[in-house]
Amino acid sequence: MQIQTIESSQQIVEYIHGQTVQRTLNVQEKSELKALFVIDNAEVVLDIHAKGQEAKAEVICLILSKEKQHISVKVNGKLQADNTSINIHLISFLGDQADAHVDGGVTIVPNIKQASGHLLEENIVLGKKVKVKTLPMLDVHSADVSASHGARIDKLDEAKLFYMMAKGLDKKSSQKLIVEGYLQRACDEAGIGPESDERSKVISTVSDYLGMGDL
Repeated sequence: MQIQTIESSQQIVEYIHGQTVQRTLNVQEKSELKALFVIDNAEVVLDIHAKGQEAKAEVICLILSKEKQHISVKVNGKLQADNTSINIHLISFLGDQADAHVDGGVTIVPNIKQASGHLLEENIVLGKKVKVKTLPMLDVHSADVSASHGARIDKLDEAKLFYMMAKGLDKKSSQKLIVEGYLQRACDEAGIGPESDERSKVISTVSDYLGMGDL
């Protein structure tokens, strides 16, 4: 297991391919983490601990699967001090014959206050014969806190596709634009600037994997 300590403010952008990764990220007092992980063909466990007062973490995972490539991603956030926050956003893009297991969890320990923990799992079905298992968990042991969790499995919005195609775009181009919307929002959450090379790399990595070409 890898253990990484986050002090002051830190941004992480990481691409995980074909690996088994188990990592703990300890966010210290008055420190802030913004992290985006692009993951395919891998088994990944991330534990995010807000250990000191006013520790903050935003963690976004872009999870990719197609052609029977199994992927397992588990992300757990644990709030351990007053005035802490953890937001976890897991977005899966599932091509033909995808096989994904995605779990997220938020734990708030006893006897803390003004803590905020939120989890959202979005699974976007882009292909046929998709298998996805998802299990969001919320474990709260303090009263003066804010917490939420949710998960959904969706195909691309048919109304949006119809509208774009009515404006003259073909179906593939319309799908590209909708997927790009998810990626742009993920980069915004991770603090990746709109003109940065890293943002372009994130978008091109996902689009190449999904066979969508340039987004």
